[in-house]
Amino acid sequence: VIRRNLAGNMLPRLIELVIEETSTQGFGSDSVIERLCDGLFVLLIRYCIEEGLVREGVFAAMQDKRLATALGLIHQQPWHAWTLNELCARAGMSKSVLSEKFSALIGHSPIGYLTSWRLQIAAHWLLEPDMTVEKVAERCGYNSVPAFSKAFKRQFAQPPGAFRRHKE
Repeated sequence: VIRRNLAGNMLPRLIELVIEETSTQGFGSDSVIERLCDGLFVLLIRYCIEEGLVREGVFAAMQDKRLATALGLIHQQPWHAWTLNELCARAGMSKSVLSEKFSALIGHSPIGYLTSWRLQIAAHWLLEPDMTVEKVAERCGYNSVPAFSKAFKRQFAQPPGAFRRHKE
């Protein structure tokens, strides 16, 4: 709950715009509402960070400029063959500091987080009707479907095919 006196001016105005756009339903309303809700989400996260309510996870890690650099690289180029050395060099941190901060704030090593992020993307691809497990494995950079399936099962506790059937 965010009290009105703590919300600032933008949050109530965005909520009013969402309500207004919902009630008028003009051309492109769905897109406008979606963008306004994106703005609401960012403002809510900002509020939580500024109030000290976010102490761990990716949003907390983004408060550290060097961690934000490493996370940005991972998110922008998930299929790059990142190594710990390369992430450290680009973020300007030692391996021990980067690994320690990732583990403390995100709960994974940098490479573990990268693998998890790749598999999250793979899970979304598996829900697309024209994507086969083979195509997803190849797009994710796995040399074989069994290697991809093993990693996917470790992440989601079920193989890719079962995941797809369960989500349909």
